[in-house]
Amino acid sequence: STSSVSNVKSTNKIHIQNYPNPMQQRTTIHYQLPSKGFVKLNIYKPSGELCAELLNGVKEEGDHEIDWDANNLQGGLYVCKLQFNGDEIIHKLLRIE
Repeated sequence: STSSVSNVKSTNKIHIQNYPNPMQQRTTIHYQLPSKGFVKLNIYKPSGELCAELLNGVKEEGDHEIDWDANNLQGGLYVCKLQFNGDEIIHKLLRIE
C-alpha cells in the first residue's frame, strides 16, 4: 500500500538580515530564498503603518540584497516583513539619528 504524506514542510526556510543594524540612514537587507517564488518585502512602523514597499514580485532561488534609504524617517524601531509563497518572516530594524 502507498502511504501519502499530507503535511510535507520544506526544511529550507527563508532567511533575512540587514547591515548595518542599527542603521543611521541606509541599510542593506539581505535575504535568502529556498526556491523561486513570489516575494513581498515591506517596512512598517511598530504601529503597523506602512513605511516602504521595497519589493513585490517573483525572485529566483538564492541570495538577494535590496537597499533601504530611511533618511526621511525618524529614529526608532521598524519592522521588516518578508512574505514568500505564503510564508512570512519578521525582522526588526533600528534606526538611530
